[in-house]
Amino acid sequence: MNIRYLLFGLSFLCIFSLANSHDSHTAHLNFTTGELQQFDFLPGQRLVTQSQNQTDETLVIWATGGKHAGEKIRVIETGRPVSDYDLSPDKTRIVTNYQPDFLGSGNLPSEINIWDVDTGKHIQRVLVPYPVYMIRLTKNNTMLWYAWQRIDMAQSPNGMYKYDLKTKKTFWRALHGPTYMEIDRSGNIGVQNDGWGEETTLVNLINNTQMGIIPGTGLPLGTLFKFDFHSKSVGITTVIGFKNDPRNITLWDMNGNLIQVLTNGYTWEDNIYGGFTFNPLNVNELVSADSAGRIRIWDIEKGEWRFEKNVGREMTYCCVTTDGEQIASNVGTQTIIFPYPKIVS
Repeated sequence: MNIRYLLFGLSFLCIFSLANSHDSHTAHLNFTTGELQQFDFLPGQRLVTQSQNQTDETLVIWATGGKHAGEKIRVIETGRPVSDYDLSPDKTRIVTNYQPDFLGSGNLPSEINIWDVDTGKHIQRVLVPYPVYMIRLTKNNTMLWYAWQRIDMAQSPNGMYKYDLKTKKTFWRALHGPTYMEIDRSGNIGVQNDGWGEETTLVNLINNTQMGIIPGTGLPLGTLFKFDFHSKSVGITTVIGFKNDPRNITLWDMNGNLIQVLTNGYTWEDNIYGGFTFNPLNVNELVSADSAGRIRIWDIEKGEWRFEKNVGREMTYCCVTTDGEQIASNVGTQTIIFPYPKIVS
């Protein structure tokens, strides 16, 4: 046999083996972070994580690429337990919420703090006289949005509020009191729901006028929201419901018109729930993760999932890099990151 053909054949086999040794649908990074409440990608191959233990007083930033992948880069010592956090639109700031008296007497204020992502340094503190349920940062990191959540509405109306971080003035921007809100990162559009089965309101935050109404679910504490800032649609999935309640993901336009129903086949009796996020680069793709251990990528236009990965353990949160190249999810104490699969329609 000609030695050149032999060497060519061996080289081809080596290249073929290397090309197939990495399955693009399997995790290329799996590292121990502990059980997480929330996590998000940061620029520069980083991931910020919040422990599921809400008495923890830290946020951790991890490397997700390079020779230090899976290692801690920085620990932000918040000095207070982190009830929840949010990233600024440009992901240079982290805002944390310390909520000591949720559903309590309302005598203890919530403490909101803003931190620099790159240095971990504290930037600003905002004290709110009642329990805060959600926080969002918009408008070049100068506008802070938060929702009050009080049972005793006679003393303090629940609502969605805007706080100007420069002037330190608060503005009430709610048509009715929400228990869940989401804000377009431009700060121009918001959605709010009181969580007691009432309708969801789409609000123009510039002039505080109603844009549209999504019909009520009839379910107490029944809705979660996520904005798709590319297609300007609202996605809703049910977390707590009643018997035979479908766990679908519904998509609505800004006028409250139903666009699509993504049917996952689960009902309330299955006790399966989860979260979802949109592909930042593809307005037609949505990623969901559920407590049955499945990550799915949905074709919104066709209303069906086109990719599924079963990791075998409960997941309730997932995120996608801004370049649409990677997906992260938390499985038990492990965080997995794998390439975003290329979906062929």
